[in-house]
Amino acid sequence: MTTPLPLPPVTQPFQLPFHYGALHQIGIDWLVDPGPAHVLLAKHHPALTAAAFEDGQALVSLNYQLYFAQYAFGGGITQEIEFNIIAFPTDESGRLPRLTYAQYAQGWDQTKLLGIARVHVVCDNPFAIRAGQELYAEPKYPGWFEVDLPSLNGPAGETWTVRCKTATIGPDDTLEMDPSPLLDLTAELAGVTPITANSAPITGYGRSRGTAARRPHERVPALPLVRPGRPRTLRPHPPCGPRPGRRPRPRHPRPPRRRNTGRRRLDVPVSPGRRPQPPVLPADAAASLTAALRDVSARAEYRAHPPPRRRGGRRRERLRAN
Repeated sequence: MTTPLPLPPVTQPFQLPFHYGALHQIGIDWLVDPGPAHVLLAKHHPALTAAAFEDGQALVSLNYQLYFAQYAFGGGITQEIEFNIIAFPTDESGRLPRLTYAQYAQGWDQTKLLGIARVHVVCDNPFAIRAGQELYAEPKYPGWFEVDLPSLNGPAGETWTVRCKTATIGPDDTLEMDPSPLLDLTAELAGVTPITANSAPITGYGRSRGTAARRPHERVPALPLVRPGRPRTLRPHPPCGPRPGRRPRPRHPRPPRRRNTGRRRLDVPVSPGRRPQPPVLPADAAASLTAALRDVSARAEYRAHPPPRRRGGRRRERLRAN
């Protein structure tokens, strides 16, 4: 008789389950060529397989959420957008029924093995970013949003407009916003006939420790961003000293190097002259969706510190002359 598995530990100061105060959400699905989806899953979720729907197509989704939560210290507001691939555990393929997309969207999968494999998640709440990484192994990164949503407290309409831009997490877990765009999304729902569906609960697959961009307990760093249109030579940082057990190599004279101007060398590949633009999201292009959020972590703001100013130089020269 096998011993039952214990529940996984919950990292402090978080607790489960998480209770939403309110949730506003829109999800958009695309049936796409399965090739790029398989490549992404092999990189980020090697234990999962992309679900196959009509004509063997894979399914990717963008999921925007605006939600509220009440805590002991007050309230919190969070916005985030997920880039997902609908997938299932490869070892459980024999339990899955054959479904069309319409059947999946209406919740016909009773096994609940078909879930969302999160590839990228952009969020504007540093506390929610940390919770998503530590509790659900989500690949969450900082960003911020400009939105125009249908609301009972605003003009009548059925158009959702979401603009996602880059950000970094600064001191004291503050969000530092940058105007560089990551993703623009517009959904015009006027004239679309709604139908009732019950797909809950929805299974979400996080990244394993070996494939995550960083260990879940680490703080999200302020990642570098090279300014567009300025080509740079990217080199690794020199080692701090000889490796243990090896004899140091003799140093050879090197040509003089440019004086440091306060900007650090980066290790992010950059195409010279390339300016970030909001991607176009056609219905049949999984590659465009992949490129839109592939390097979210490398689009954070890089703010170099200016070199210290030298003061009093002219005054000293005058005193010496006198």
